[in-house]
Amino acid sequence: MTRTIRVMIVAEYDLRRSGLEAILSQSLLGIRVIASCRNLETGEQQIAQHRPHVLLLDDALPPVMSIFDRIRALLRAFPFLKIVVVSSQMNAHTIQQLFQAGAAGFVNREDRLAETLAVGVDTVYQGYRYTSPRASGLLASVRTGDTTSTFSASELHTLTLLEAGYVPQQIAYEMKLSRRQVYRIFAKLREVLDVKTNEQLLIAAREQGVTSEQKVEDRRTNGDE
Repeated sequence: MTRTIRVMIVAEYDLRRSGLEAILSQSLLGIRVIASCRNLETGEQQIAQHRPHVLLLDDALPPVMSIFDRIRALLRAFPFLKIVVVSSQMNAHTIQQLFQAGAAGFVNREDRLAETLAVGVDTVYQGYRYTSPRASGLLASVRTGDTTSTFSASELHTLTLLEAGYVPQQIAYEMKLSRRQVYRIFAKLREVLDVKTNEQLLIAAREQGVTSEQKVEDRRTNGDE
């Protein structure tokens, strides 16, 4: 008998819910979306009614409570549930906290959802933990202490220039980027290193050896731009 993996989607925006459902509908892994809703207040009623195997939980829900507390509360009420968080965040500490709260899977939105989403659902359904490739690489780099593998050569170069005292306008000129692109690089670096300011970014980068000149040169030699 062919198995069916029952999936429910909770995401605030209609377009996001329909997009996730469309991706799963193309899967050949026996996945069927049985319900979707925009918030967990409605979602809990539907979980009780439909008893999905897997819940896809978008982390961009209104902040009624932290997503970690949401996951714990859901699993207390529905211990049979496998929760996969779909997120645009790429922060190792946050991902680790999600798993500690009880999430069974984590899928980064930039990680080719067409290839990773259904695999993630199938993996957690079978009782295993799933982390999409980019997030797996980030967690691995944190475990080994090699955070530089998370960054491209241009991102490492940005850090090196910042440490040398360059301001964003000078960094943009030096790297032939727009200031907006430089600010985006800073934002990613702060997110991955889990800091809020550029001053904290430099401290974290030094502590983890991210701004090592040898590591930057190695990345350039390998052509990782």
